[in-house]
Amino acid sequence: MSLPARFERPVRGGRLERVGPVEDRGAYTRREVTYRSDETTASGVLLEPVGDGPFPAVVLNHGSPRPRLRELDVVDPDRVAMFGRSMGGGVTLNALVMEPDVVDAAVVHASVSSDFVDNLRQFTEPNRPERVEAMRERWGSPEESPEFYADLSSRTYT
Repeated sequence: MSLPARFERPVRGGRLERVGPVEDRGAYTRREVTYRSDETTASGVLLEPVGDGPFPAVVLNHGSPRPRLRELDVVDPDRVAMFGRSMGGGVTLNALVMEPDVVDAAVVHASVSSDFVDNLRQFTEPNRPERVEAMRERWGSPEESPEFYADLSSRTYT
């Protein structure tokens, strides 16, 4: 799905569900969580500080969309940030383009490229050539359909 198509379609996200056992780590607790994002169930880990909240929140992206943290009673909804490294950096860039007000601050560290074609050639062609061939059959190559591929790149919108 292109970023312009994503702009037109609201994200249908579910509430964050605490699903794993609570692990006491002294200054914080750790537990597994899941949430729905459209038809996908995403999973992650929630670290909650010990003490009276609400607390600032940081989403550490690694290849999945951000959960609805602002709804948690332990989160200060006015202090939510996003951090993305590697593939999560690309997710962070796309999230900021699609929903500029989604967070109050963001950090992108050692990210994949903000150009979809760069990532396609670097990661997908060598590891999943059948996916690249299917894309080319459906939408053409980057050379044949440059606008289509540009629409998949956060770089186009920044």
